Amino acid sequence: MTGLMTLDSPVLLTCSPAFPRLSSGVPSSYQSSYRKGMAMETVKVSSKGQIVIPKELREAHHITPGMEFVVSTVGDEIRLRPAPLFTPTTHEQAAGCLYKKGRKPMTDAEMNKAVRKRVKRLDDATKAR
Repeated sequence: MTGLMTLDSPVLLTCSPAFPRLSSGVPSSYQSSYRKGMAMETVKVSSKGQIVIPKELREAHHITPGMEFVVSTVGDEIRLRPAPLFTPTTHEQAAGCLYKKGRKPMTDAEMNKAVRKRVKRLDDATKAR
């Protein structure tokens, strides 16, 4: 299933700015349109609503089998963006991850002292090699 994607209503497929801008690895046939921020290629939609992203574009944008994308519409365009590897977490969601029953909260001075101690220990370990 390399390069297959299912789309509900095929209109226009554009590469989003989330893809890295590559100076090399982009086929010469795409160079002029790629510099303008868009690579053009005509693809057909299958009876199952699938399209095949051309091999040159998959390679240029490091698209691999199993890679997930977020599909969105902007006006009459369908846009694909690589799905984030991790779901964004808010401070409120992560606030309790360090909680340990009976642990006394540290003051800023205690935290700074602990950080300095750890950095020194790591620094000393690199010098011992």
